[in-house]
Amino acid sequence: MKVPAQQLIPLLQETALNRGTRARLTVTGSSMVPSLHEGDQVELAALGDHRITPGDLLLVQRDAATYVLHRVVRVADAAFWMLGDAQVHCEGPFTPAQVVGLVVAAWHDSRALPLPSPGWRLWLWLRPWRAPLIRLGVKLRRCLACCRIPRTQGGRMRP
Repeated sequence: MKVPAQQLIPLLQETALNRGTRARLTVTGSSMVPSLHEGDQVELAALGDHRITPGDLLLVQRDAATYVLHRVVRVADAAFWMLGDAQVHCEGPFTPAQVVGLVVAAWHDSRALPLPSPGWRLWLWLRPWRAPLIRLGVKLRRCLACCRIPRTQGGRMRP
């Protein structure tokens, strides 16, 4: 069952996050590729006493009806700026009051993902070249999928 974020997230805040319980959500969209893909799972916890730092993955309320899960790339005073790993433009400033939850764990096909993602600082530095790099990665994956070597059976090629 798919529930719109405007209905689900306030309910999660009331029933779980504000009471110290963690909540697991399924990632939708592609703004966090290559770190997170559509269908990946993330576990959220309340921000609590956590000090927001670059590299944190946060779910924030952008406006009355929009929520976004992106990476913190800059913190200044009581504000922070975020960027999706597949995007080139920062969003913000946001305030801690807009934070719904902090991503404390993530999974891709039931495999735990490291947090923060290794290489996120390099990926941030590569921001001007992200779009062409992502397109190249998609083309390479398609090419490799088409060129897979047939599996062998008993040392011989299968017909």
